[in-house]
Amino acid sequence: MIKGKTKSTQKVSKRAVMKRAWAIFKQKLSNFKSFSECLARAWKVEKENLRDRIEKAIKIYLNADMSTTVAFCPSPESMQAYYNSNAYKGD
Repeated sequence: MIKGKTKSTQKVSKRAVMKRAWAIFKQKLSNFKSFSECLARAWKVEKENLRDRIEKAIKIYLNADMSTTVAFCPSPESMQAYYNSNAYKGD
């Protein structure tokens, strides 16, 4: 489980939260009496979904087989041809 906040934390989409809150509010069988209750529930659900996506991404990253990664090692000849073709723009 991920705890605490860092500068690199992902943000929850406010648009998705509002859409979910209005969907909850418009439901006839909803237990929520006001829109603010629906909005609070929508925030809670979106944050849980975000936490689940982050945890899933971490598990995938930790289980990744690093031996299949490919290193970019261009030959000097190919780099010289790239620079001579005027394709290089200072990147």
